[in-house]
Amino acid sequence: MRCASILGLLLSGLLLAAEPERLQLAEELVVATPIIEGDRATDWGGLVTTVSAEQIDNLNAHDLAAALRRTPGVTVTRYNRVGAFAGGEGGAVFVRGMGSSRPGGEIALRIDGVPIANPVWNHPLLDLASIGPAARIEVYKGPQPAIFGNALSAVDIVPKSWTAERPGARVSLAFGSDSTWHQGFETGAAYGPFDLIVGQTYSESAGHRPSSSGRVSEAYGQFGIALDEHWRLAFFGLVTDAKAEDPGLLGNPASRNGTYESRDWLGTVTLSHDYEQASGAVKLYMTRGDGEWYDQIGSTRDTLNDWRNYGLRLHEDIRPWEGGTIRLGLDHDISQGQCKYVASNNAVTYFDRRTLHLFSPYAAIAQRVEFGDGWWMQPSAGMRYYKHNYFGEAFAPQAGLTFGKGAFDWHLSYARGVVYPGINVIIVPFADSWRGLDPELVDHVEGGVSWRATDWATLGLTVFYDEGSDRYVAVPPGPLWKNVESFRQRGAELTATVRPREDLSLFAGVTYLDPDPTDLPYAPEWTVATGANWRFHRSWELNIDLTWTDRMHALSQARRLDAVNNEVVGSHLLANLKLTYHFTLAQQVEGKVFVALENLFDQDYEYRPGYPMPGFSAMTGFEVSF
Repeated sequence: MRCASILGLLLSGLLLAAEPERLQLAEELVVATPIIEGDRATDWGGLVTTVSAEQIDNLNAHDLAAALRRTPGVTVTRYNRVGAFAGGEGGAVFVRGMGSSRPGGEIALRIDGVPIANPVWNHPLLDLASIGPAARIEVYKGPQPAIFGNALSAVDIVPKSWTAERPGARVSLAFGSDSTWHQGFETGAAYGPFDLIVGQTYSESAGHRPSSSGRVSEAYGQFGIALDEHWRLAFFGLVTDAKAEDPGLLGNPASRNGTYESRDWLGTVTLSHDYEQASGAVKLYMTRGDGEWYDQIGSTRDTLNDWRNYGLRLHEDIRPWEGGTIRLGLDHDISQGQCKYVASNNAVTYFDRRTLHLFSPYAAIAQRVEFGDGWWMQPSAGMRYYKHNYFGEAFAPQAGLTFGKGAFDWHLSYARGVVYPGINVIIVPFADSWRGLDPELVDHVEGGVSWRATDWATLGLTVFYDEGSDRYVAVPPGPLWKNVESFRQRGAELTATVRPREDLSLFAGVTYLDPDPTDLPYAPEWTVATGANWRFHRSWELNIDLTWTDRMHALSQARRLDAVNNEVVGSHLLANLKLTYHFTLAQQVEGKVFVALENLFDQDYEYRPGYPMPGFSAMTGFEVSF
């Protein structure tokens, strides 16, 4: 009944929208690639996958997990429609099987190049990685020391800036199954050297089963000043407030583990420049956040922690001769956090604030060489140095080679990833054994080829190998913290993009993973993602995506020596569809009405055992831009 009423609402909106006038569009409309914009090799030989704002909209995604869950090489976990219960089980992103250690910061979630993380428990919080301000999302697959540090992979949300000549605004509203609704507003303007964009979004759902409600709200803005033709000053701010319930195991209300509330305030100031022979930026940042876990099961009822992260990002690309680039950079991160524990008998204890410092300069050099027969190549090499106030020094070398001829481009790279422990090991000190910990290391090797088979078809293949060492775990009989565990991950990704017509675009991606040990969580052996975008009859657009995920181990990888993970979730096939009607109400006023259907085949699936995800569901809404 609910789905029928939603579809009726959609059809009514379409009929009303069609009345004012017929929209005369060009005969040929270029549509975006489904699921991802594409893969590209960086100047340093690593691989980055881009998801644009248009793709986010086509996927009807309102949070980071929804935007990336179809991306090749990326796996997600969640159990609520809106809101991610903190931790590996309730909301996280994994890249090529990495990121399942909790606590652990293997995957860096960043906004405007700044880490969004709770340093107390040393992991990112999904609800704080807001995609409302996103111009695009960039997924760096594998360590890339010349671009980021203190992580094995990174997901970077790049904020929008206002580029249109005229002021404008956008309003959106959507309603769906289980009392789910999303609302958004954005406006901006540019005048002379100044540009401004501000916006906000709000999402809420009652949940698909009892005690699975959630809400996420965010407000953001960026103000830019072009100081001259080469220099720009930008101020970016973001405020996020979220809440998510734990619904517990199906049929077992006693297993519900309370409510998690998270808040964060982020601010950055960036001074950048761009000359023919040099470009770069210096960025100052600060985040202040709270993570509050209420009504837990067990002797501790509430865990309340707050944190501050602030620091510096500095990089400069110098081009002193033809084809040559020298990159110099420095990251300085300061993280602070404290905890308050409220026991079930109302007794209160504290973990006093601790401060971590990580100083990380880096340098790299690349040289592009052109050959007379059409070949080109670009070798590169670099090094990042780490100095931590508690956990010692580390070096992260990298080397890359990109080369190509005609329709073929190749990339080869080696890089070392470094991940430092967080405040969590000091909170659980294990006889002060944390003082002897070193960072965890991963040596990453990757190679790939891209083939532009025709003007309308591209194929890509990447193979990779990761060797992890010095993973810290609790070792009996103490127990004591020690860097003793190792792991291995190898795999491959195959992608294909085909555009047989200007108004039709197709995409397919296949990922293969072979982890050792075999019980590493969220590392399915096979994942397949396909999609199609079709703009037909001028004003209509159809977006379809289908994802098949193999059986996989779940939950987090426990930090105990020789821990075995027996929790498994089955394979599942998800199909989603979005139908949009584009219309014009008046000059300079455009809009669209849509219906989005998720889990078309009503599949029973879960990311955590005993936590079923929603079945078939629908959403309808509109957006007006002027």
